[in-house]
Amino acid sequence: MSTHSYLELTSDELRECIKSSDFVILPVGSIEQHSYHLPVGTDILIAEKLVEAIVKEAPKHSLSVLLMPPIYYGFSEEHVEFPGTISIKPDVFIDYVYNVCASLAKNGAKRIFIVNGHGGNLSALDIVSRRIGTDFGIFVFIFFPMIKEAGKLLESEMGGIGHAGEVETSLMLYLYPGLVRKERMKKFLPKQLDSIGTDGRKRTTVRFGWFRLKETLTDYGVIGDPTKATKEKGEKIFQMIVDTAIKSLVELKTLKNLK
Repeated sequence: MSTHSYLELTSDELRECIKSSDFVILPVGSIEQHSYHLPVGTDILIAEKLVEAIVKEAPKHSLSVLLMPPIYYGFSEEHVEFPGTISIKPDVFIDYVYNVCASLAKNGAKRIFIVNGHGGNLSALDIVSRRIGTDFGIFVFIFFPMIKEAGKLLESEMGGIGHAGEVETSLMLYLYPGLVRKERMKKFLPKQLDSIGTDGRKRTTVRFGWFRLKETLTDYGVIGDPTKATKEKGEKIFQMIVDTAIKSLVELKTLKNLK
């Protein structure tokens, strides 16, 4: 089995590589505020490290993969009140990602596996997945690294994860320790209602899109408790995510396209 980087191949090499790869892997993220202690590139930086590890591990499991260059910008409208955030309108974002995936489909891609680093992208990416499936008969899978098992490692009370909280900060401490401003960490635990909440560990009955976070929720951009984050937790969570992704790829390889 083999792994390839899309950017490093020639056009004629890609003719066969796209068709022969079990998965084309596409990292997608966002550029948005992550409070005072994490960089605006947190979501895509984590996604890039994840795909690096996934691509390295894939051949050990008889998986051939083709790694795409990342899509850095996403739909981050809820963060635009904070400096540094760049948000792409949802219709533009959907069309952009759709056209990337459509180009791959036209060139014979079997399956596309999006590693998404930003929760705000999920609804838009779901539309892309459905449209590509309808138009080309191939699967576009969306992998979002929220692993339930990681909850066993967390020490923050309910509300401690959400945005720039214990999980993201732990991952950044492990992957990019020099980019974490430890002295600027602030804790904010929003009230978790029975029907809605901000913590991925909480089971809720109502969904809605967060908007104007500064006005409705958090003055300084954090939703959670980054003070409970550690490098050691980040390493364990990262490996859990990679293991889950590989297991998913092995399973998803068995699905047959319509084309």
